[in-house]
Amino acid sequence: MKKVFLSILVSSTFLFTPTFVHAEDAVKSPRPFVQKEKVSDLRKQIVTNFFNNMVERLQAAEDRLNKILERIESRVAKIKDQNPSKDLTKINNDIAFVKTKLAETQTKINTLKTDFEKMITSDSPKESFKNVKEEVQNTKRSLQEIRRELSQIIGEIKGLHVGESKNE
Repeated sequence: MKKVFLSILVSSTFLFTPTFVHAEDAVKSPRPFVQKEKVSDLRKQIVTNFFNNMVERLQAAEDRLNKILERIESRVAKIKDQNPSKDLTKINNDIAFVKTKLAETQTKINTLKTDFEKMITSDSPKESFKNVKEEVQNTKRSLQEIRRELSQIIGEIKGLHVGESKNE
């Protein structure tokens, strides 16, 4: 029994001991170039996914602002129907201003898409990405400005009803 156990122990020791290979004996493969290509493709995919998500967010924000603008327009029309003597010229001018800003923002988003396609295929994607990133920030600021304008218009509409009561 001891002999069997000892033979199993010795044979397992030889089977499971690691073999060492000198660095000189190892053959180098041309894998670094393949890995660099994979990394660059992976980076392009990550940047593309990030940009597509950003464009979706910008378009969603623009759609929300368009809905708010439609609601404001319908509210102004109701106010005009209820009391035609109200002066709504400033509000209508502000609405027209916001509409033009929204149209400009939509063209900026479309331009971003074409610029991004150029950036992905360019020789210096780092510099191109900086430009695209800057344009995304400008578009975002433009949407924030439009939102502030719409909030101001809503405040002006609420101010039209000051001093009125429903019983009169």
